[in-house]
Amino acid sequence: LSPELSMMVDRILDFPRQDVEHAMVPRSRVVAIESDETIGALRERMASGHSRYPVMEEGRIVGVAHLVDVLELDDVDAPVTSIMRPALVIPELMPLPNALAA
Repeated sequence: LSPELSMMVDRILDFPRQDVEHAMVPRSRVVAIESDETIGALRERMASGHSRYPVMEEGRIVGVAHLVDVLELDDVDAPVTSIMRPALVIPELMPLPNALAA
């Protein structure tokens, strides 16, 4: 097997034994949007290539904005809270397959 394919197979086989913490992005690297920002501001931020953004209020996550919902709304002045979805809270030590099923 090529090194790339070998690594992919290893990751696939390890997946059921990994927990959520293994797949988490450090908070310092997370790109988020504030709850008082508009859909227009979020669209500009989404040009960076992500499809989901945590919506923050006073330093805590209050929801998640998804690209699909942003593209369906024409009102760029609407608050991002008008399209945000609930944020899932998943324990860090939950196995990845269980988290994906949540």
